[in-house]
Amino acid sequence: MSKKWFGFSYNSKAVPRTHPNFLEQKLRGQLLAASLVILSLTFLSGVSLAIAQHPQKAYKVGRLSLGTLADPISRAGLEAFQDGLRELGWIDGKNISIENRWAGAKAEDARRLAAELVRLNVDVIVAVGSPMVEAAKQTTTTIPIVMSGSGADPEAAGFVASLRRPGGNITGLSMLSTELSGKRLELLKEMTPKLGRVAVLRNPQFPAVAIQSKETELAATALALQLRSWDVVTPQEIDSGFVSMNKAGIGGLVVFSDPVILERNRKAIIDLAFKFRHTDTLSLAKLCRGGRPS
Repeated sequence: MSKKWFGFSYNSKAVPRTHPNFLEQKLRGQLLAASLVILSLTFLSGVSLAIAQHPQKAYKVGRLSLGTLADPISRAGLEAFQDGLRELGWIDGKNISIENRWAGAKAEDARRLAAELVRLNVDVIVAVGSPMVEAAKQTTTTIPIVMSGSGADPEAAGFVASLRRPGGNITGLSMLSTELSGKRLELLKEMTPKLGRVAVLRNPQFPAVAIQSKETELAATALALQLRSWDVVTPQEIDSGFVSMNKAGIGGLVVFSDPVILERNRKAIIDLAFKFRHTDTLSLAKLCRGGRPS
């Protein structure tokens, strides 16, 4: 599996999406990459390997994320991040101090939380997800920002000048996978050969939506499918959206990845898809974890 890491790629041994450890590997892979970037920052600032392993001060790492510690997905991400750091010799409370800031489901709180981390004078900010990266970018131009688990194109979103020469104070890992948009429609067509009308459930405020929509529309044209999008920005709009889809005679559903609304309401989406008997493809394995057999 090759992942973009600003100007170069690295390979990791992948397991199939059906494997029970798929989610764990994805979390560990993306967050270990973030920890490696944090480690590299010490070298870029002129700290030797010996000092990095046995620093005279505890480096302060700010971590900005949606969700809460009580949310299983959010907690798994934090634990994977801590495990990745621990494997490299960086232990919270010993040679580093991790300042966690949780935005819940309110991306609009991210900038306030980022400002808190800046006031704490952290040495680096790990921003989990595109809304957190944008908030950190708007808050500081001097503290290094490590992008982790972002679904946005970092260049198109304005996080970096280019992948080859990012410039600025942002580095990290992008999980952008827009090339899979067409594959999801192909899977729907294979599962339901007579499929004609397909709905896309999306959050229009998510940075990657424009690219995902374009790729999906191209694939729909090639497969002779009628495509219609339903935009949701609140959990309540998910219910009304499914009612509207049912009235429109929708036979298939594609759910775009979105850490603010859709991923955190995955059980409701899956339950409604079963209720209205839509064939669906979900963009993340962790969404499928909330599924049930038909």
